[in-house]
Amino acid sequence: MKPSPKINFKRQAGATLIEYFCNLARTSGTLWDGHNAVYARHRAWLTTLLDDGGQVPVMYSSKRDLLFDVWQTHDCSRISKYGEALLTTGKRNTRFFGIEQLWVKANSTRYQDAMLAVWKKVMHEANPNRHKAAALVFSRCLDQVAKKELRAELSPEDRGKLMVLLKTRKAAHFTAASGQPQPRLMSHFDCTLNGDHVFSATALKPAEDAWVWLFPVPANANQGFGAKVEQRYLPLKTTTNTRFISPGMVYKLLASAMPRNSGDSDLINQRVRGQLGSSVKALERLALIESFVQHDISLDRT
Repeated sequence: MKPSPKINFKRQAGATLIEYFCNLARTSGTLWDGHNAVYARHRAWLTTLLDDGGQVPVMYSSKRDLLFDVWQTHDCSRISKYGEALLTTGKRNTRFFGIEQLWVKANSTRYQDAMLAVWKKVMHEANPNRHKAAALVFSRCLDQVAKKELRAELSPEDRGKLMVLLKTRKAAHFTAASGQPQPRLMSHFDCTLNGDHVFSATALKPAEDAWVWLFPVPANANQGFGAKVEQRYLPLKTTTNTRFISPGMVYKLLASAMPRNSGDSDLINQRVRGQLGSSVKALERLALIESFVQHDISLDRT
């Protein structure tokens, strides 16, 4: 009989947080406070581009095509390099003014590192209130793990070991809340934010030189979308130079969780609707998005 594989409890702690925030996102739309500024900024930039009415590029067939377009069309004011990634900033008097976009090569394996490098200062901001909030999250996770509401598949022994780690992290945040803030402790929540390839990285496999927009989303939403929808995308034709945003892409970037059934869909659609606004264009977009949700995600049939 083969021995059971050794469990990485740091990863289990991260998976616990992802599952915890997934449940919250479906019921109340709540996400980790330390990441809300990152989500809000990018979602505002996205809806600004959509309201402008023009096409929004999300993929270029090569770095050369990307750089030509952002300089000529976006009139980019600055390009910053973060490892293998490029951060572009739109110039004044253009529709991209002040908008920052992180671009990565489709086959890069370091894209999460690039996302963290760009937003680390915001994500790891530490103060007493944020440490208290973190301690409360770990306290609730402890309670739910004990009740098997989270990580239900763990054995009693492994559940006990995970709870020890969660208690340690809870105590560390409580201590920091009443003393010196510890930005490094905020890295506990890094796993709950994912850099999402706006155009599916799976579909981009044939296009080895393609570059794609990387957008911050909750980890649970990103993983859910990939499992339900993106695995069915057809591979990109190597002759395609540019791809633009679609209703399905808009939905996955604005939704805080992927719906499991029609009940989830109603709640999540309501929150997406609130971000899109009330203009005629916004309502037309919402109709396309809601049609996508009902048919492409195959609600109540998975």
